[in-house]
Amino acid sequence: EYVLECKKEIEIFADQFPKCKVIISSRDMSELRSIEGFQPYYLCPLTEDQAFEMVNKLDPVYVDEDLKERFIRDVKTRRFRFNDKEKREFFGNPLFLSIMIVTYSQTNNIPTQRYLFYEQAYRAMSTRHDGLKGITRNFATGLNERDFQKYFGQFCADSYADYNLKFSRDLMERYLEKVISDNGLKTSVDMFFKDITEKLCLMYLDGNEYRFIHRSFQEYFAAYYFRRRSTHPAISTVSYHKVAKKETNRAEKNDP
Repeated sequence: EYVLECKKEIEIFADQFPKCKVIISSRDMSELRSIEGFQPYYLCPLTEDQAFEMVNKLDPVYVDEDLKERFIRDVKTRRFRFNDKEKREFFGNPLFLSIMIVTYSQTNNIPTQRYLFYEQAYRAMSTRHDGLKGITRNFATGLNERDFQKYFGQFCADSYADYNLKFSRDLMERYLEKVISDNGLKTSVDMFFKDITEKLCLMYLDGNEYRFIHRSFQEYFAAYYFRRRSTHPAISTVSYHKVAKKETNRAEKNDP
C-alpha cells in the first residue's frame, strides 16, 4: 500500500512540475516502471577503480584508514588471486564489497571459493564489534554462533524449498516457530527477528516484506543445513526432497 501511495505522489508531483527533473532510486518494481514519462536505467557493476573509491569513502569510525590501505594494496598485488569473473562478482556488487571489508577486518584474508567466503563472512558478521562502543553484541536468542547458523539454516532450507524469497511478518513467524518447535529451543520468534535483522543484518524489512540482503545467503545457509543431513539423520527430509525436486526441474528446463 505504501508503494502505491508513493507512486501516486510521484505522478502528481511530476504532473504539477513538468520542467522539474525527477530521479527515482529504487529496486526494479513494476509499480514504478508503470509511471508514465519515466525511463528505467540500470546500474552497471562497479569497476575496480570505483570499488577502491567506495572503500576509501567508508566511514573511518567503522573502517580505519590503515585497513582500507591494506585491503586495496592486497587486491592490487593479487594476493587474493581473483580471476576476472570473480573480480566482477565480488567487487562489482557494493553489498558484497562491504561484506568483504567486514570479513577482511576479522581474518586479513578473502577466500575466492564461494562457500568459504560465506562461511568467513558469517563468522565476521556474528563477532564484529560495535564501532562506536567497542563491544561485541551477544545473540538475543541466547544461542552461540554455530547453533544459530544451524537453526537459521533450517529456516533458509524450509523457505527455499517452498520457493519463498520474501516474507510477510506472519509467514516468517510461521517458519521460525517451526524451527523453535522442531528443536525445542527456549527462545522466542521476536529474538530471532532481532538477531537476523539487527545483529547479523542478513535480512531487512522492505515495506511490508522481509528480504535477504542477497538471495545467495539463503542458498548458502540452506546448503549448510542440508550438508549436515548426511551426519544428522534427524534433519528434516521433507525440505531436502522438495529442494532435490526443485533443482531437478530447473535442470530439465535448462537442458536443451
